[in-house]
Amino acid sequence: MSQTLFDAFESFGTKQWKQLIQYDLKGSSYEDLLYTSPEDITIKPFYNQEDLPKKASEIMVANSWQIGHDIYVQHESVANRVAVKMLNEGVNAIRFTLARVQTNWSMLLKDIHPDTHLIIESPKLDITETWDTLQKMEFKQVVFNNDCITQLIQEGNWYQNTAEDFKTWLNNTKCLNYFTVDFRPYQNAGGHIIQQLAYGLCHALEYANRLESDKSYEVYFKVAVGSHYFLEIAKIRALRILWSELAKKFQLNPECKIIAEPSKRNKTIFDYNNNLLRSTTECMSAAIGGADVIFNTPYDAHFKKSHEFSSRLSKNQLLILKHEGYLDKVSNPADGSYYIESLTKQIAEKALQLIKDIEAKDGLLKMFFEGTIQRKIKEQANKELQKFKDKNITLTGVNIYEDETQSMKSNMELYPFIKTKPRKTLIEPLMQKRLAEEWEQNRLKHE
Repeated sequence: MSQTLFDAFESFGTKQWKQLIQYDLKGSSYEDLLYTSPEDITIKPFYNQEDLPKKASEIMVANSWQIGHDIYVQHESVANRVAVKMLNEGVNAIRFTLARVQTNWSMLLKDIHPDTHLIIESPKLDITETWDTLQKMEFKQVVFNNDCITQLIQEGNWYQNTAEDFKTWLNNTKCLNYFTVDFRPYQNAGGHIIQQLAYGLCHALEYANRLESDKSYEVYFKVAVGSHYFLEIAKIRALRILWSELAKKFQLNPECKIIAEPSKRNKTIFDYNNNLLRSTTECMSAAIGGADVIFNTPYDAHFKKSHEFSSRLSKNQLLILKHEGYLDKVSNPADGSYYIESLTKQIAEKALQLIKDIEAKDGLLKMFFEGTIQRKIKEQANKELQKFKDKNITLTGVNIYEDETQSMKSNMELYPFIKTKPRKTLIEPLMQKRLAEEWEQNRLKHE
């Protein structure tokens, strides 16, 4: 064929589209259709080829993401039965959160294949003994929580002290050949996407500055995914781009592994079935954005103990997205999307500028000890909370379409609100708080 099928159609550029939209608005302004996100990114009503970045993003991710499942380990035999069952039902990765330091690994990992991807959240920082035990059991794909800075920003104190924690962290990293960085507190405390990326990557740079320059370590990023569907896809893509650039400067592995899960910020205890919808779109954002492992959160996890029904639903959400939605069949599924490519570029540029500003002020830790990071996140969280109160941010069943007949006080098995305990801390910890907490507490008082 000498001509393409589209030669007969007139080419329309941005200017022509704007003129057509302005005509159809019949007196209203095109500018009224523009939306500015909390990250100060202008969202337009349409995007075309002119919005594609001049330089390709070069994100290379095979989208064969793994389905993860969380298990809290209080009794090894019980946790083992759940893990084996989930692995037989399509789960690829298990995250064990240990209730205590001493663990019977033979009992916990009984009948689990050594090739299984394990993620271990331990109450202590030093993991060398546990790592030796798992190597002897031939478990190779194990990711430990090796992140003492997250302990500081969540609890306000180190495990022991600055020197001892970083010494232990470095020993762990040399042993494991990787380190982990937890972005989740920045999201769950109310930080917007630019803050999450900049603070999380400066968090990683605090570690990079303490590494030996002649060895290329891997990095695992733990990310919470919020409800802004396309922005969250772009966030994960921008994270890969930014880390690739930063890692080269520190001679680290430019590729990163991303472990994603739904945000806690927008989950509710009233009309809690809506949490199924919220977590589904958030897991979709993670899959399309290119996460390596995705963990889902049961819809009632904030106020009920783990039980078979909600656990099965959370697993099935991911199974449907992967095996019926085919969200693992295409590498880089967002590539070429005018909208997402434009968002990715803007987010990456804004986050990089904030990273430069933080590094120019001697880094993230110094700003935490000065209280600057806490203040910035608190300001953003308060803006978001006010939008929720004004119903500019809606949570179905809470500040819109409220079911006034629903009673929750007798259904709660866990305390669903932020817990505070007076104690002396080195810094003010980040307060990870759900948007609906104050509203829910007031509602419960009147049941």
